[in-house]
Amino acid sequence: MGVPIAEVIAHPRHVRTLGAIQSLIVRLRNLDGPADAYEFQRDLLAHLLDIETARSGFSRAVKRMRKGGSPQADAPEPETGDLARVETWQLERDICERAARQVRSVGDALAWRAFNYQRQFILALCRNQPAGPMAGKDGLLAELDAVDRLWRDERRFGVLHDLTNCLRIADLTEFRGHCVLFREIKTNAHRRDPAQLARIQQTAQALWEDQPLPGEAARPGW
Repeated sequence: MGVPIAEVIAHPRHVRTLGAIQSLIVRLRNLDGPADAYEFQRDLLAHLLDIETARSGFSRAVKRMRKGGSPQADAPEPETGDLARVETWQLERDICERAARQVRSVGDALAWRAFNYQRQFILALCRNQPAGPMAGKDGLLAELDAVDRLWRDERRFGVLHDLTNCLRIADLTEFRGHCVLFREIKTNAHRRDPAQLARIQQTAQALWEDQPLPGEAARPGW
């Protein structure tokens, strides 16, 4: 049996997330140039990482309880329910998953604005499997360093794709005036995934050479 929607909506984390999203949307609407976008993205990422870290802890606790054990010592504490019941921990995990999607929807709005609401970029870059959690992701520090260096050294904004629901090809888009550059960031520059590079290349060809969109069901045009 599912959890009543009223219980989900009234959950403290859900209430906090909605409040944070409301504030973030107000900020997003008032962004004034790439400097604002850079700072906004850092704050948005902090919200997402906080939620995903909690989600990972609750998920680990659920797995341990299903095997007859107890939650790990460093598990985050549920904010509602009976701590002895696995359903309480499952609800916390599910709330975190819902909250993460909601925060990423703000990332979607940032991406749309960064691309100046040009639909073709979103359509081309969405044609891949959804990203996994950013918290604990291999290579996350390298991606954050790339964004920071891009701003520090060149005063250019780069949008993190994993901070969105809709951008699923490449890790980062650099905005260079009227041009964009899609980048796959690796901790080891010598380790490249040919399939990932091929998808990025196909995306670029679809956008600027009128070639098929990435993916098995790709068709020319929009």
